[in-house]
Amino acid sequence: MRYLEGKELSEQLIDYVINHENKWLRNVFRHYTQYLYYKRMISPETFGWIMEVVPSRGYKMDVRPYQINLEDVAKTMHFLMEKHRVYCTIYRLMLEGGLRLSHFLHVVATFSPSEVVEIPEIRLETPRLVCFQDKGFCRYYVGIRESQKP
Repeated sequence: MRYLEGKELSEQLIDYVINHENKWLRNVFRHYTQYLYYKRMISPETFGWIMEVVPSRGYKMDVRPYQINLEDVAKTMHFLMEKHRVYCTIYRLMLEGGLRLSHFLHVVATFSPSEVVEIPEIRLETPRLVCFQDKGFCRYYVGIRESQKP
């Protein structure tokens, strides 16, 4: 309210929001723009332009190292190998391939190793599953887009 109440939507207001020291203002403004669009108070062109030029609030990743005891990993994997081979396979894929559990479940539900996919970012058509016999590993392209691990 303090920064936007009573202001008229204009290019000057958008410049004000973009350059404001309080980065949360951009976030609030984007949400309000979405509300205006939902209520059909602004055109799709205006909505698209505002969403393009007003950046969302930046997020800093707070990564904290967590020491993992390799003996504990070895004991866990040994136990799983003997008692729960399916879980062992899941854990190995997550550990060795960087796979998230939700991605593993997606792969199981949609597994199609011979399917050819296009990876537009690098303009490449490739089978989902490619094995590098000389290097001793395979790559399966999952292709999920809603996260940071495509």
